[in-house]
Amino acid sequence: MAAIASVAADASLLDETTMKNRVDCSHMATEATAPNLSRCLNCRFTAPAGGSEWDHVDSPPLGRMTRCPDCGSTNVLSGR
Repeated sequence: MAAIASVAADASLLDETTMKNRVDCSHMATEATAPNLSRCLNCRFTAPAGGSEWDHVDSPPLGRMTRCPDCGSTNVLSGR
């Protein structure tokens, strides 16, 4: 009987430890629904990816590139 009581005590400790070490994922749903943002790495201008706020420039070897409307840089981190 003492062995059964010991196993039951160990199981309750495991449950307490598991509960303490749980990761709170409640914020993840709001992050997934947030709009994807693009950011200019030169001046830090930020706007929704693919939004009308961004300028574009055509470069024959590279194709159409996103350009920052504030500073004119094409060094943009896309949020897509």
